[in-house]
Amino acid sequence: MALARYGLRPVDVRVGMATRVLQEKCSNQVHSMLGRNRELAEQYRQGGAQVLEGYLVERAKGPEEKQVDVLCALAVADIADRIQDGSAEARCIVTLSEDADFVPSYDFAATRGVSVYAASVDRVHERSLTSWILLDEVAMADITPPGGRFRGKELRAWIAKVSLEGSQIAGQWAAGYRSGAAVEMVRNNGAVGSWVPGRAVNRGEKVSLYANGVRPDPTNESFPNLVLAEEPVDGTFPGVVEGTVSYWTHQTRVRVELEGGQVFASWAPPGSYLPGQRVAVQTSGSRPFLVGELEKPAVPTSWQGSRSLRTLVQVVRSAGPAWVIGRDLASGQEVALARKNYEPAVGDIVYAVLVGEHPTWELPTLFPLTTSLQQKLSI
Repeated sequence: MALARYGLRPVDVRVGMATRVLQEKCSNQVHSMLGRNRELAEQYRQGGAQVLEGYLVERAKGPEEKQVDVLCALAVADIADRIQDGSAEARCIVTLSEDADFVPSYDFAATRGVSVYAASVDRVHERSLTSWILLDEVAMADITPPGGRFRGKELRAWIAKVSLEGSQIAGQWAAGYRSGAAVEMVRNNGAVGSWVPGRAVNRGEKVSLYANGVRPDPTNESFPNLVLAEEPVDGTFPGVVEGTVSYWTHQTRVRVELEGGQVFASWAPPGSYLPGQRVAVQTSGSRPFLVGELEKPAVPTSWQGSRSLRTLVQVVRSAGPAWVIGRDLASGQEVALARKNYEPAVGDIVYAVLVGEHPTWELPTLFPLTTSLQQKLSI
């Protein structure tokens, strides 16, 4: 379903996962992760995927996968050979990875005349030698198993709302892994928080806690995590203020203006906000952090396309050094497509997302979320 949004139809799915161990004597964390991986692998098999089984090993900094990337690179080479000799139904390969170690396998596929698209939520569009697909949070929700009532944009919005409410209500949180003095806690709506308990806590134990603050996820610094305590704080979360989206600078970077006039650039999931939209911002850290939306965006009146604000666009003509004019394949509308991390050629078809309205042409402006998909589309 995720790639269908981009006009692609998967016909052969292979998933690299760490489902084995090299030594049976492992920590509880490794065994727990192994169990989850095996359950997920079985779900993929039932869905028709082939699972490439790597290893999970113990390391000083925590569990680590082994051989998974090698198995995936070999799969790229195998499928490329099959496409070349005509034994595969596929016409291109998509890897759900931003790992640059895969690039040699992409180069191998190119010698077979096969295109490989590196797909991820970030970074892949910054590599000029790679065809790419940027996955937005809608696509990621299709790919990942549900972890709660909210995911992605909806969960960010819920956290943004509670951070500025001024009064907190205790919620039930389930204990997860301990990291130092803190315990990772999970709520049934999908939110994740960190709590420093004053007592021993068993994994899975339910605890009534208040959300008293928000900070970036320590693993990737791109998603908001809550700071939890047994007592509430007065007022809004410390350091959280309201801001307004100004404009996108490229596919994963947006500029936000705070109430006092300060302007900063923040990472954001592709297509997650529109200019003029009110958002919550955490200003206490080393740099401001965009938490989530406080309201639904105001869609430009010039937009005649899909309610999802995403569409396939065919390039019609050049319009200067920064833009090309394209045609929305669904509505037939003329749009302005930015030359962002990709140099579109006339006739190219790309999947793109609405980011605003051109200041002089009064056309919807879109950023590409893929390089050219022409000749690869299933439509």
